Amino acid sequence: MLAGALLALVVIEGVRLEWGPSARVLLFSWPEWIGRGLYVGLLGAGLTAYLWVRRPALFQLDRHKWFLIGLVAFNAVAMQGLGPLSPYLMPVALSVGLAVMFYGSEVGLVLNLLLAGVAALSVPAPAALALLAGGMVMVLRARRLERQRELVLVGLEVGLVNISALLALALMSSGGGWQWQAFATAGLNGPINALLLSGMVPLAEYLLQRSSRFSLVELLNTSHPLLERLARAPGTYQHSLSVSRLASEAARAIGADALLAQVGGLYHDIGKAAEGVQPIYFAENQRDGYNPHDELPPNISRIILANHVKAGLEMGQASGLKQDVLQFIAEHHGTSVMRFFYLKALKDPQKNVGLSLDDYRYEGPRPRTKETAILMMCDGAESASRSMDDAEHMKSILDRIVKENLEDGQFDECPLTLSDLTRIKQALLQALRSMMHTRPGQYPKAQALKNHSPSKAPTGEAG
Repeated sequence: MLAGALLALVVIEGVRLEWGPSARVLLFSWPEWIGRGLYVGLLGAGLTAYLWVRRPALFQLDRHKWFLIGLVAFNAVAMQGLGPLSPYLMPVALSVGLAVMFYGSEVGLVLNLLLAGVAALSVPAPAALALLAGGMVMVLRARRLERQRELVLVGLEVGLVNISALLALALMSSGGGWQWQAFATAGLNGPINALLLSGMVPLAEYLLQRSSRFSLVELLNTSHPLLERLARAPGTYQHSLSVSRLASEAARAIGADALLAQVGGLYHDIGKAAEGVQPIYFAENQRDGYNPHDELPPNISRIILANHVKAGLEMGQASGLKQDVLQFIAEHHGTSVMRFFYLKALKDPQKNVGLSLDDYRYEGPRPRTKETAILMMCDGAESASRSMDDAEHMKSILDRIVKENLEDGQFDECPLTLSDLTRIKQALLQALRSMMHTRPGQYPKAQALKNHSPSKAPTGEAG
C-alpha cells in the first residue's frame, strides 16, 4: 500500500499543468522524471521508515494509513492545480494541522517535511520556505487546540509567519524579491487553511473514529445526555468523577493523553445507567447494607456485571462516541476475574463441578493503550479507597493492584513500561491522599461561641 502510494506520488509529480487561455498538461523528460521520482521516493521512504520505527501503531489499521496517504495525495493534486496559479495558497498547513490533531506533533512534523520537500519540486523556493514555516506553526500549535475559536488566532499566526519568511528572503535579495501579490496570498494562506481545518475536523473524526480535542472538551460538559443519564445512578456518577480525575493525573505523569483519559474516566461506566439496568446491582449505589446479589446465584450476578460493559458500548455507539472513547468502556475491566462471585460459586459443591476461572472473566479485550490501562488501575484504586480510612495504606493497595494485573496478563497488550507504572503509582498515591484528606470529627457548636466570649481588656495603664 505504502509503496503504491509513493509510486502514485511519483507519477503525479511527473506531470506539469499550465494555466492560461489554453490550459495544457506537460510531461517532464524521462531523465527529469526519473530524477524527480528518485527524490520523492527517497524522501518519502526515509520519513515513512522513521514513523515505522517511532509510531508502529499507525501502520496497524488501514484507516490510519489511508488517511495519511490521502493527505499527501491531496497536497500533490493541489500542487498541480494551485501551483501555477498561486503556490502560496497550498494546503500544507491544513494537512499538517489534521495530522497533529489526531496523531501528535511528531507525525505532523514528518508530514510537514515531506509536503514541503515535495512542494520544492513544483513551486519557487520562497513559496516552499513559506509553506514549511507555516506548517511548523501548525506543528507547534495544533496539538493543544481545545476550542474551534482558537483556530482564528492560529490562522493569523500561520499567515504572519508565511509573510515573515518571504520578507526575510526579500531583504536578502537586494530589493529584487518584493512581490506584493505573493505577500498577500502568503498572508491569506493561514486564515484560509484554518477555516478549512475547522470544517474538515468532523469528517476526519468520522473517518478515523477518533475524537479531536474539540470533541473531547465538549464531552466533559456535565450536561451531556449520557452524563445526565449517568447521574441517575449517583454512586456510579461520583465514582466516575473521581476516576476521571485520577486518570487525568496519572496520564499526565507519564506524558500520555490526559484529556482523553479524563473523558474515558467519565464515560467508562455509563452502562450501569442503561435502560433496564438497575444501578443498585453495583456496589457503589448500594445503601444500608442491602445487596441484591445476596439473593441471586453467582452465575446470574456474573451476567449482570458483565452486561454493563455491553450496555455501555451500545449506549456510546448510539450517542456517537468515537472508538477512542468507546475503548475505555470495553477495556476498563479487561479480562479480569469477578473474584467475589467466583469464590461464591466455589462454595456450592453441587454446582461448581467443572467450574473454570475463565467462566467468571469479563469478555475484554485487555487494555491496548496506555490510557485504558491507566483507567483500569484508577478504577480499582478508587474503589479500594472508598473502603479505607487511612490514606497511608493506599501505597500497599496500589502495589497490589498493579502486581495482580501484571500477573494476570492484563497489561500484556499495552505499551506501559515498568517505569511508567512506578510514576503512575506515585501520581495516584498523591491524588488519592488529597481526595481522602480528613477533617475534624466534630465541629464546635454555635452555642460554644456565646459561652466563651473573649474577656474584656483591663482598663488603665499597664504597669
